[in-house]
Amino acid sequence: MVYSGHNRRRGGWCWRHVAAAVLFAASSLVLAPTAGRAGPALVFDTGTGEVLHAYGAYTPWHPASLTKIMTAYVTFEAIRDGTVTMKSPVRVSELALSQPPSKMGFPVGTEISIEYALRILMVKSANDIAVALAEAVGGNYDVFVAKMNSTARRLGMWDTRYVNSHGLHDERQVTTAHDLALLTRAMIRDYPQYQAFFEIQSIQVGQKVLRNHNKLIGRFRGADGMKTGYVCASGFNIVATATRGGRRLAAVVLGGVRSSLRDEVTAGLLEAGFEAGSGFSLFGKSGRPTIDSLPRPASIGAPVDMRPYVCQKKKAPAEYLSFGTEPAATVEANSSRSLNPAGTALALTAASAIDLGPMTPGAKPVIAFDVPLPRPRPVEAPKTNPFKLFAKPSNASAGSSDLTVRPRSNPMR
Repeated sequence: MVYSGHNRRRGGWCWRHVAAAVLFAASSLVLAPTAGRAGPALVFDTGTGEVLHAYGAYTPWHPASLTKIMTAYVTFEAIRDGTVTMKSPVRVSELALSQPPSKMGFPVGTEISIEYALRILMVKSANDIAVALAEAVGGNYDVFVAKMNSTARRLGMWDTRYVNSHGLHDERQVTTAHDLALLTRAMIRDYPQYQAFFEIQSIQVGQKVLRNHNKLIGRFRGADGMKTGYVCASGFNIVATATRGGRRLAAVVLGGVRSSLRDEVTAGLLEAGFEAGSGFSLFGKSGRPTIDSLPRPASIGAPVDMRPYVCQKKKAPAEYLSFGTEPAATVEANSSRSLNPAGTALALTAASAIDLGPMTPGAKPVIAFDVPLPRPRPVEAPKTNPFKLFAKPSNASAGSSDLTVRPRSNPMR
């Protein structure tokens, strides 16, 4: 196993030495990321755009539920433009209910607000809600998906194509770590007022408590977003952000063979990024590329199919587990091929995986939002809208007309 490090030390290597590793990498850096790398990874400063680590940044990859970041972004755009509001209804259609899990399974006709739909989307990653939200915001599912693609073009995500709003596997739906970095920066820059949606630890829907799949939240110091994703073909993906001392970093890690490995590698990369500091330079103002200036190779290859290693439990090649954080000699110990470290634009080659351990006592999952279980009224109910959003609370007064159960404030904010 490539990753055996725990906490802040690996084989005697100390995090203080990351600056020396960065110095060495920067002095020999050739900014020509190679194509076809398994386990793409990219770490950048969301404020300056500086790339601290890039490995296979332009390798095509299936996004899985990272797709839902764009679904949320397009929804926020519609709210900004006045097309919808947070209180606009999202109605579960037959198409929405037909989606495979992960899903909520609300009956056809159930209505919830866009605000509640977004909370469910970010925590539960429910595919049926992703379709219902797209239909509500776009007026038509295909129109919404087209908007996702036009938004990707506008943001410079030239290697991304969407065919659905949830990320369930489709060979045509691809992205890259670089494009996801552009989307992450755009989300943080354009819609900071919606940050709370990405840092929820758990929500309550009826009597159910749903916990966020992003296990860095509550376990890694400063973690504050964004989203995980998984299908067999993609492996375990994540876009994770963390803020310390006013500096926010983002890590895009794709193709983990296990969710725990993905999380530990991501934590290690973020930790190394914070230790490395900002603005280090051998070449003037900045010795690092930015996500805008990171060169794209002439050929980027095709997505690596992770099914054999994720869902069929075959042993993955060592380089599939490195995410660019191991020296070539270590990664390729059992391979006839050799990597070109300078050709991978690495800056954090000595980062080691961090064992996140259990939730700390002060960060146990909490009910971040109390979202009542929506129940459509029976079709045979007389008069008016048969799919009223929520049943009247049992403790409401007889004359009360407010049928909405208000969410509790998030104690983590």
